[in-house]
Amino acid sequence: FVYRTDLFDRSTIARWAGWWRRLLESALAEPEKPVAELSLLSSGQRQQLLWEWGPAELSYPAPCRETKLAVDLVLEQARRRPAAPAVEQDGAVLTYGELAARSEALARRLVGLGAGTESLVGIFAERSPEVVVGLLAVLRAGAAWVPLDPELPAERLQHMVEDTGLQRVLTQRRLESSLRDVLGQSVEPLFLDDDLPAVGAEVALPQPHPQSAAYVIYTSGSTGRPKGVVIAHGALANRLEYARREDFTADDAFLQKTTLSFDVSVLEIFGPLVAGGRTVLARPGGQRDPGYLLELMASAGITQASFPPGLLEALLSEPAFQSLTELHTVITGGETVPADLPEKFYARFGEEHRADLLNRYGPTETSISVTSWRCRREAERVLPIGRPTAASRMVLLDPQGRPVPPGAVGELCIGGPGLARGYLGRPSRTAEVFVPDPASGALDSGWGSRLYRSGDLARWRRDGALEFVGRRDRQVKVRGYRVELGEIEAALRRVPGVAEAAVVDVAEGATRRLAGYWVASPGSDLSEDALRR
Repeated sequence: FVYRTDLFDRSTIARWAGWWRRLLESALAEPEKPVAELSLLSSGQRQQLLWEWGPAELSYPAPCRETKLAVDLVLEQARRRPAAPAVEQDGAVLTYGELAARSEALARRLVGLGAGTESLVGIFAERSPEVVVGLLAVLRAGAAWVPLDPELPAERLQHMVEDTGLQRVLTQRRLESSLRDVLGQSVEPLFLDDDLPAVGAEVALPQPHPQSAAYVIYTSGSTGRPKGVVIAHGALANRLEYARREDFTADDAFLQKTTLSFDVSVLEIFGPLVAGGRTVLARPGGQRDPGYLLELMASAGITQASFPPGLLEALLSEPAFQSLTELHTVITGGETVPADLPEKFYARFGEEHRADLLNRYGPTETSISVTSWRCRREAERVLPIGRPTAASRMVLLDPQGRPVPPGAVGELCIGGPGLARGYLGRPSRTAEVFVPDPASGALDSGWGSRLYRSGDLARWRRDGALEFVGRRDRQVKVRGYRVELGEIEAALRRVPGVAEAAVVDVAEGATRRLAGYWVASPGSDLSEDALRR
């Protein structure tokens, strides 16, 4: 083998030579097979990819069977330190004891109204301490919450309510008219900012089952209609138990600024609470103001925060960022992270301040995040999405469903106890992407027997880290949100006078924008404003 030494090193060529030899041996052994079905990997290499690189090391035993549920983890902290601050916003403080008491009262009220296992409760509210009370109360009632962001278009909210069959919605008095404008009289509101009537202990709170639904988050759909991802109590508990053991301590304060429609909000809210730390809420709309966020982080003593790459770049451009002396961990991800972002991040702090930038990856269907990479100070050509975490299992498969060699591109398939149950009311779509794990028989039962076909393309590096390559479909990430370009095209085509439409994504540094194109029907008079609406 002759190779350019400025492009390749000896170990790479030796590895390729082994695959080439293996291919020839396979061809001689089974000459009737098509080349695409011949294996490049030896049994030892296959073993390494499936069992050594793919699964995360379990930092706690028997996920989903013995792990306490999210409710248990938070209430455990409330019993230990009831007077400690749990939730803060604009100077108002909710202690762990108050959080436990208020969520219990609301949970009993919800159960009294018929909520319970597998029932869904909408959350139509702006960021506030009472929203945290509401989320915990829904979990304590054994039910599942469905975030209804007041800033979402009315049509999308109406679809979500119809799709879930919601009958109860937690809201705030100031949003009552907005709720009625969007949802009419179809749902029964329960106001988070009202004093709840006393409900006696005769209304028993159920113990949630690990496989019952904990929350339903809607993601973009290629057919033009969003689909609800159902996350179970056990899957949520698995991720929060990992956070409690690996990410947070009682000294941490995490900035909560993400809308409930995005599952990072679940970690921002409950990650600190399961470890005895503080959740600091940004004011409604404050997530769009870098100056305000920096001021809040400094005054509240924020130690950890999560930002998509575009917002993080905006924050790094502010001189005030380097004054965040208590900040020790920043999480980014949700979309491709520019390779030069870590260099900008570490340059803001200097050598004397030890802070980590973590690049994390995880679709909504896998409970928040499933890989993590601690970014290095020195530049990397491509920033990895990291190695598996939280008992997750990563497998890169070719179109025939076989593991691909290191360096080759395959579809990223994810297993583990954090997988969603599937899509609400869409069994066929669930069956398409949540598929049987062909290797599940050799796994500990804690990992489960399914793989989620993410549609993301990735490759293994030689050190066992994963690099994101792209998509096998037309889904893109914009400011951390999954967007199906086909959904927007379908919306444009529904506008009277539009004959055809196309949408593409355009990269601009760390941020992405969407560009829409349309062809008007003969004789139609379309305005850009109408199309934007």
